[in-house]
Amino acid sequence: MIKEAFEYANTNFKDQFISFFSILLPVAVVSSLIGAFNLPDTSGVNFNSPTPASPGNELGKYPILGLLNQLVLQGLVVTYITIKVIQDNESIGTLKSLSDYYYGSILFIFRLFLLGLCLILAVLIAAVPGGIILFIGLVSDVELITSIGAVIAIIGILFMGLKTSFSSFYLICENKSLSESILASFYSVPNKRVINLLVTFILLILLVVIISILIGLILSLALTPLMGISMDAYIFALTFIATLLSITMLNIYVFSFFYRLYVYFKGDGDLSLNADS
Repeated sequence: MIKEAFEYANTNFKDQFISFFSILLPVAVVSSLIGAFNLPDTSGVNFNSPTPASPGNELGKYPILGLLNQLVLQGLVVTYITIKVIQDNESIGTLKSLSDYYYGSILFIFRLFLLGLCLILAVLIAAVPGGIILFIGLVSDVELITSIGAVIAIIGILFMGLKTSFSSFYLICENKSLSESILASFYSVPNKRVINLLVTFILLILLVVIISILIGLILSLALTPLMGISMDAYIFALTFIATLLSITMLNIYVFSFFYRLYVYFKGDGDLSLNADS
């Protein structure tokens, strides 16, 4: 499962990157510009010994703008477009027009947002049994009960999160309702495969982190001459290019990986394997 998902993501990335990149480029440029212009005020900051970031700074100078950028553009719009172009490339062998994908993303924004809320609610419900035990442990001041409750809550969160991790694919690729998407994802992942899926996600996260660090180091060195102009110009360029690459390069690879797993667990088509075997 892990090997095939990586092989599919590698092949898809190598063969289709330019096509996928051209579709994602407009939203990536807009989001990168917003992120770069909305950077927190760095005037008076000593970069040799920076002060701890205050809450809200991660959203930039204007938190509402930063939230809309990260939630709507980088989250909902990019999620829909990336999944849809991968599905079209796989199912019909060609890509639709740019307007089709962006118009479709507008239609799906609210549904994807509601799906996210439903998934958060499902994860919280899964954590309730452990949370109750945790609360009892805190009230009775028994450390063992508290620890057991925390473990059960974490297991519940991971279990529900992993079982419903493909809900957005069912929503976008098959146009299912919110409840149908969540249930389809939940029942498509066999309980005995949850640990395998967790290991797979951990490996993918490690890969993304390593690649992100390498990209950051390369960009930092490549953009060093901008420091001679101003630190603001350097940070602007670094933020813009890093965001652009993450929205395009990383998203294309990660969603290709997830799409392969979605097909695998769905058990549909020539790409799939029997998830129950």
